[in-house]
Amino acid sequence: MSATAAPSQRLLNRVAIVAGSCQGLERGICLQFHLEGALLICADLRPNGLPGEEPTHEVIQKQGRRAIFKVDVSDSKQVQAMIAQAVEEYGALHMLVKNNAGICGEATAAKPIDEADEDIFDLHMMISVKGPFMGPKYALRQMKKQEPIGRGDRGWIINLSSIVTSAGMRGLHKCHHPSYEIREAH
Repeated sequence: MSATAAPSQRLLNRVAIVAGSCQGLERGICLQFHLEGALLICADLRPNGLPGEEPTHEVIQKQGRRAIFKVDVSDSKQVQAMIAQAVEEYGALHMLVKNNAGICGEATAAKPIDEADEDIFDLHMMISVKGPFMGPKYALRQMKKQEPIGRGDRGWIINLSSIVTSAGMRGLHKCHHPSYEIREAH
């Protein structure tokens, strides 16, 4: 699409929840979905986004649409409430976009598994495993209740992840990451 071309309206009136929508890739997805006509719920644990950047939901609200939901995606009650809000406000849920952003606390202070902090491990599991499980679980329940749209689909769940999951990152060699050590223990 050229800089002067108008965006398509291929998502016109499709209801989308974009988790983590206040920064990074998810912010870009949210803003593009908005340009293409989607009705959005911008879901984020930190809805004000990054300092110096206009929050995503405020950009969208300028068009007269309410669009924010503060959520911890590892908390099933909050995820269910977020989906219920989308359905109450817009009548359906057509898309859930969830990036398994994960965290990498060991990158700055890598430790062998026998020295790893259990609290850090628990935090990793909440963000990297439970979070990506909760959204699709409850979104799918809602989508199954809906009438088919378009080509017979009831909705779409888009799970993204970083290349870090397979390639690692600077400062964190795979032999120091507890999840790799558990899998590769002999």
